[in-house]
Amino acid sequence: MYSEVSQQGGQWTCQFCGHSNSNAAALPVLDLQVCRELSGEAVDYEEASGTGSDAEDALCVLLLVDTQTSQPDLDSIKEALLEVVKSLDDSTSVGILSLEAVIAVFDLSQQQAVSALALPGDRPLSAPLLRTLEAGMQAHVMPLARCRAQANAAVASLKPGNALHRHRHVSKAAALSLALHMAQCARHASAQPCVEGSSAPSIAHMDRSRGNASHVHVLLVSTERHNEEPSGTPQDEEHGSARSASGWAEEEAALSRMAEGECPQGILLDVVATSGRPRHTRQLLQLAQRSGGAVVCCSPEGLRKGGLARFLCRHLSRAPATLEIYLSHGLAATSVLGPVTRAAAATPRLMQNAAKPEQHDRYKSGFKRAALQLSGVDTYSSIAVHMDVTKPLQGSAAFMQVVLSWKLGGRICRRVVTRMLGITSVLATYCRELDVAVAAVLLAKGVLQDLPSAADPEELASTQDSIGKHLQHVASRFGKAATGDAAGWLRRRPKLWELPHSLHLLAEVLYHLDRRLSEAVSIDALSLLRAHVVSASYDASLRMLVPRLHVFLPKIGRFEETVAANMALLPGVSAVLDCGSAIVVRQGAAVESLSTAGRMEQETCQHLVDSIVSGRLWLMDTSTETMRSARGQRLAGELAPMHADTKEQQLSQAPVLASLTEHDRQELADSFRAGSGDQSFLQWCMSNLVIIGSSPDNVTAAMQSKGLATD
Repeated sequence: MYSEVSQQGGQWTCQFCGHSNSNAAALPVLDLQVCRELSGEAVDYEEASGTGSDAEDALCVLLLVDTQTSQPDLDSIKEALLEVVKSLDDSTSVGILSLEAVIAVFDLSQQQAVSALALPGDRPLSAPLLRTLEAGMQAHVMPLARCRAQANAAVASLKPGNALHRHRHVSKAAALSLALHMAQCARHASAQPCVEGSSAPSIAHMDRSRGNASHVHVLLVSTERHNEEPSGTPQDEEHGSARSASGWAEEEAALSRMAEGECPQGILLDVVATSGRPRHTRQLLQLAQRSGGAVVCCSPEGLRKGGLARFLCRHLSRAPATLEIYLSHGLAATSVLGPVTRAAAATPRLMQNAAKPEQHDRYKSGFKRAALQLSGVDTYSSIAVHMDVTKPLQGSAAFMQVVLSWKLGGRICRRVVTRMLGITSVLATYCRELDVAVAAVLLAKGVLQDLPSAADPEELASTQDSIGKHLQHVASRFGKAATGDAAGWLRRRPKLWELPHSLHLLAEVLYHLDRRLSEAVSIDALSLLRAHVVSASYDASLRMLVPRLHVFLPKIGRFEETVAANMALLPGVSAVLDCGSAIVVRQGAAVESLSTAGRMEQETCQHLVDSIVSGRLWLMDTSTETMRSARGQRLAGELAPMHADTKEQQLSQAPVLASLTEHDRQELADSFRAGSGDQSFLQWCMSNLVIIGSSPDNVTAAMQSKGLATD
């Protein structure tokens, strides 16, 4: 490890800053006043690369924008792209393409006017057209040092698609094929020296003094066509619909061929959908993941609030890095979850350091072996590592250290994070009291990662059975045995396990994961669920798996957040249910009537919704619904079945229900009954021979901690 830790004596020594704990009694390992390297914070270091070259690897970004959208959405997209162009440095080469009735490749060499090369978009480009494009490549892909004003003008000139062209099919497959061909030309030009008189496709006039375009990023901003039909005769509309259906089938076949073909090296493809789930999600997701990218769905709210610009600026500035993971003796990394640039490198293996550290080198001091090493990892990617215990551990804690290294100009940057782990049978999966939320999310990521992309009903059923077995395993190891009610005096009572209250959140995550798998009946839905939950951060994944309920309390004038695993929205009270992929808003009568008394609640509710939705880009089709809508009622009913749960269980999860009368509580339970064959939280746990421990003392303590205890 980078920071050597002696766990037997409770002493630690940091190899970075030189701090050490010579007196174990005065400063134990579990003390929070240790140096930053041992407190879970990220610490950055820089050192000379030793290569003798100060040139930074340049980035090439190709922006492909589908302009068949409404004017407000296109204005938001243009603002985001202008922020992206502003954030990129002068050494970055850019190319801009638009997709409407034709594919327009903008000429960035023009100083006065905006011009573009128009290419057909309903079929693959012919060889003469490709040669024409390659001959003028130096005008279509240029460093921003020479074309920043032209790039801004090209983005500002984007206009919504003409209504007359809505039935004219333009294939995204043809546009993607063209963009990938331009990306390959950019890499070829940066890798090969410029030869006079050579006819090979090149960007020879690229400013090579600023570096090589070794990393090419292709970004497709995908929108869906308008739902309005153009004016015309019924025969014209029927003919246009037939042509459109035929075009979609051809596009799906072309994308499937591209996804099954050879993955281009050094080219990263990302697809950003700005109006819900894009067409042909499965093919686009497979194509993006093979290159190391992803399919990201941005909600209209996030688009208008600047979330797309923040995401793109961060996403395009990432650089390939090397990730090293160091573990305490007795731990082993069993699997890696998350996107990596080179999938073949994401295999756990032991690695011997070839070179011995010099005396002045403070890295890897005292340890010669890394538990895991991944190459080509994006600096902003989220990667989860599953660990198992292979040998008996000593002491009261174990450590995991993550080191991310990447080149920045003539320097090597290292980001070091050291985390203390609680000792259980399986670390980072089952926890007794420490990091239960992180353990639950990691377990959910592992279940989704093991789920095949083309899951049939039998494989889906086996995966759901494994979720219940995980719950049984946790309850048997950390709970206590209990006996259920006997079905008959001669029958054997089933052996039950009572789950500790500290592991309640883990059971809720598994419960909702089981429900999400049941609702995701299509392969595309399962693929999106896997892609977004696996690659998202812990907080985003937890909110997708476990809904959160925000209830407005008039006494304090703000919303209180509580777990909504088994709760319904309170009638007549302002509440916001965060379901991960949707925001359900329930407002009381005072708010709905827009009276003066309820205006504060309405403004507070809107502010809460804005803060939840703002910047949420890794979720599927984030939208805001109200309880008046059919979708809002369906979501509340599906996510909050409580007809069979006890009063104590309801109060332990949301103490705000303590003020309800028996009549109101029964009315609340009757209004949100689950569908046929659906199980409540307690019923699902009981079906897996697990009961949830809940007592009046626990309920009272929970209410007192919230300041809601009643006499």
